Amino acid sequence: AADIHVSQPDGTTVTLRGRDSLEQTVADIRYGYGAGDFFQVNADGAEAIVEAVLEALGDVGGALAWDLYAGVGLLSVPLALAGADVVAVEGNQSACAHATANAAAAGVEVTVEQASVREFVRRGEHATDPPDVVVLDPPRDGAGAEICAAIAALEVPSVIYVACDPASLARDVRTLREHGYRLVGAQPLALFPMTHHVEVIAELAR
Repeated sequence: AADIHVSQPDGTTVTLRGRDSLEQTVADIRYGYGAGDFFQVNADGAEAIVEAVLEALGDVGGALAWDLYAGVGLLSVPLALAGADVVAVEGNQSACAHATANAAAAGVEVTVEQASVREFVRRGEHATDPPDVVVLDPPRDGAGAEICAAIAALEVPSVIYVACDPASLARDVRTLREHGYRLVGAQPLALFPMTHHVEVIAELAR
């Protein structure tokens, strides 16, 4: 029988039947997530995103990586398995709990910060310990100029931007270019065939 969840006006969900946590396997990694948490609906597409991000990054062994808008750890867990020291930043409490559990289930350690990305990147202590790489997968309206400028101010060597809207990506790439970055490459992925939606993994470098 199918799991049945009812979404409430406050954004929470009530489980009427079945499990209160769903599961999906992507690239041999098992992810648990709540009915109200964001997760890619196309499992093969999610695997393509993970592969494209890891390919763009290359060797991340020993690197400090920020995964911004981390959700339940779709990118955080593979980054940690690849040897990175990962800080996952996510504002949703349920997603944070699942990200912690998903990392533990995969046998890796991920530092999960429950905070808005804006709040996190504004913290002054990052200036003394900036990341080596930032991976960000923002919502459809993009990260925005303030967050892009804050990342640039830390002089992060490499930024991997996972975009679900090319127009938002273009605006944010323009901001990053104004702050000393160049677009190295952009890989489009057709996660939703027969629609106009295109996912893009963009690689930027200082």
